[in-house]
Amino acid sequence: MQGDFVYKEKKMEEEELLSLHQRSAISQTETLQGASKEELKARQDEILRRKLNTSDQYVVNRIDRMNYEARQWLDIRTRNLNRYLAENSDYELFARRAEDRMMGARGKLGLGALHRTQIKKRKKKMEKKHGIHIRVNRIRRDYLDTRKHALKDHMTGVYEDILTKEGAEGATFLPEVMRDNPYFEEINDFAVWMTEEKERQSGEQKDQAERDMYFLLHHANRFEGEHQNGNPNKPVVTADRQKMLSIYEKHVMDVKLEDFDYHSREEFLDKLKREYPKLKALAGAGKVLDDLEKEGGQYEAKGETMVFRAKLETLKEIYDHYEAMRKIYDSNCYVLLARRDLVEEKLRDLRKCAEDNGVLLTAGYGPTKE
Repeated sequence: MQGDFVYKEKKMEEEELLSLHQRSAISQTETLQGASKEELKARQDEILRRKLNTSDQYVVNRIDRMNYEARQWLDIRTRNLNRYLAENSDYELFARRAEDRMMGARGKLGLGALHRTQIKKRKKKMEKKHGIHIRVNRIRRDYLDTRKHALKDHMTGVYEDILTKEGAEGATFLPEVMRDNPYFEEINDFAVWMTEEKERQSGEQKDQAERDMYFLLHHANRFEGEHQNGNPNKPVVTADRQKMLSIYEKHVMDVKLEDFDYHSREEFLDKLKREYPKLKALAGAGKVLDDLEKEGGQYEAKGETMVFRAKLETLKEIYDHYEAMRKIYDSNCYVLLARRDLVEEKLRDLRKCAEDNGVLLTAGYGPTKE
């Protein structure tokens, strides 16, 4: 894989790329009459290599068509997080400006200054809190890194399988996709979870995870050969929410809710790293289900519909809790402020300060202005 674009300087036009894939390696060597087997094989290998080298570009084109803005946002978020970790992961560097950071954070929240004795006490607790803060940020960074490539890697793998099958050189993977797929975020989250599941599994379970990802992606981009007003440049691509939910249902019903229990901060951090991708992936079913029902549809569950809905709602509540805890530890305020800074009367001051100054508490980066 060569980054997001194989041809950054001169990006190939998609029509040229598809033309390259559609030509058979064998048909392109038919004119080599009298060539030795070695020469023929070398030429066929070169053509196949060119196909495989461009398959990543083909796949990224498809992903970008689904939701270009979301990929841009992810790139920006990852770069910012990497920069933040580089600047703050060393506690000594962080602590040198601890007093200024504390005062700055309190000032932006509308809180008063601290006495020297209070600052000294807080500094003693800050090192441990800083370690937790950086660990949560790294868990987040690792998740985003996996998320950036998970869907692309899946699509590339499937497409390369197509290219290497005998007699299937002209086939394409997802010939049409929604240009702005409403479930792009959910598909990506599912891809992250399936990537981690495949690393933990083997044999049939691993193959099933790959199939589930394949079918979820296809059902989110259903193309049945129809075009708007017969215009070949305007394909009709839809999402089959019923079939998407049938894939989600199987996994939701297999989940053991006790797997998300924790009894300490350390246990939460372990669970956050291991279980967060599953929670985020399965919680995505809620959006698909809501959209289906808003359009007057009703999910036809394989099992008990009410049981599925109840378990999905519980998973969404657990996910919201995990996300809230992650944001607390992820924030600079966790390291720089004490619990007494955020009691009810202080929260009222904070809300007023936010209303007066338009301040946002951005997780991982401290207060920022819109």
